[in-house]
Amino acid sequence: MPRATIIGSGPNGLASAVSLARAGYEVRVVEAAETIGGGLRTTEATLPGFRHDVCSAVHPATLSSPFFEAFGMAERIEWIHPEISYAHPLDDGRAAVAWRSIDRTANALGVDGRAWNALLRPLSSHIDGVVDFTGNALLRMPREPVTALRYALRILEQGTPLASLTFRTEEAAALLAGVIAHANTPLPSLGGAAAGLLIASMAHAGGWMYPRGGAQRIADALVADLEAHGGTVETGVHVHDLATFDWGDPTRGDVLLLNSAPRLALTHPGIPYRYAKAISAYRYGPAVAKVDFALDGPIPWTNRDVAKAPTVHIGGTQAEVWASENAVARGRISDRPYVLSVQPSIFDDSRAPQGRPCCGRTCTCRRTLTLTRPRSSRSRWSASRRGSASAFLPVTRCRHPLARRSIPLRSAATHSAERLRSVRRCDVLCCRRPPGARRCAGSISHRQQPLLAPVSTDWRAGMRRAPY
Repeated sequence: MPRATIIGSGPNGLASAVSLARAGYEVRVVEAAETIGGGLRTTEATLPGFRHDVCSAVHPATLSSPFFEAFGMAERIEWIHPEISYAHPLDDGRAAVAWRSIDRTANALGVDGRAWNALLRPLSSHIDGVVDFTGNALLRMPREPVTALRYALRILEQGTPLASLTFRTEEAAALLAGVIAHANTPLPSLGGAAAGLLIASMAHAGGWMYPRGGAQRIADALVADLEAHGGTVETGVHVHDLATFDWGDPTRGDVLLLNSAPRLALTHPGIPYRYAKAISAYRYGPAVAKVDFALDGPIPWTNRDVAKAPTVHIGGTQAEVWASENAVARGRISDRPYVLSVQPSIFDDSRAPQGRPCCGRTCTCRRTLTLTRPRSSRSRWSASRRGSASAFLPVTRCRHPLARRSIPLRSAATHSAERLRSVRRCDVLCCRRPPGARRCAGSISHRQQPLLAPVSTDWRAGMRRAPY
């Protein structure tokens, strides 16, 4: 039986492990941390009883993923589907709200409702076509060419200064700018528009759902399936050099998959020059600071709808969001940065003791002060409202070994040029890679789902051969 070794137990690594185990490989996953999951981990980072997600808490793309659909993730764990996907508060108690219903969202936006419908309804009503186009190689015929064309035209509009002409009100313009800013890229930009339009469409296609109990539930479901098919997971294993790491013999069909930072691949002794050059050209995106809070009560938002939104974009108007992201791109920190605030405990009572919610805030900055202070009149959150906090700063991540120094807190630069380079890099990956080795981390490739089950099979074949 051929061996498959996966370095890193993040979502792509575990998904690849499940695919290979079902296809008949003897699978071994090694993880440097003491717990599995990578960015899917959920820990008591602040106080006992408060469960915080290390990275993303809300996962709008999970159930639309072809892999997770075949895996049956919707049935394996319980999902929370809030009525509000995300909200964007403004000054004076105003707020724009992206309801799961696009009609309700458009009605609330008033004069911009028609423009919101025209922009997102053709995408949200054909979300499978959008996911097929964005989740596969760019240089291929899309399954739904008309949907792909509509998506591309909207990227050209929202990825250029023309985006400022789409809406007439501050509310609608800010609502879209906040979701596009998830890409952590200069704005407006084609790469940011591509990512933002995808998840904005998902907000109205099925909503921004999240797993009850935390993101760890996703990792646990994958590991359970892996172990049911004979695979193993080892934690506390630090890999610094592939030259001294025993992963098998490629001449016997053994394979090595790296769910890690791309620079670890450079330590492979058989790495070809062109492949090494392609990996060295990988561009990291902006670093991220995250602070988790254990609160002594609900955040007193000035707008009632914002209090019911698990995801809140705190960034001000479209112009303010753009200025914040552009300052980061120029190596500066805005005094009023765009902040992503998530409060999963408002619908998930397993995340915190009763009456004491948890909250996580993320931004591209080095100073936690910007994540703790209120922004003008958008929230009356005083110092007495915070019970305990835990900070995770970029400098902390940079000290980690190569295998752990990555994704998603040091993600790939979301620029159109970098995305096109990833197509070239993937060609090098598939044709001139080190013998038996492949990358399976999502930030370097063109986001095939969930990537690279090698040699004679792919993940769909694995699902067909061993249905759970």
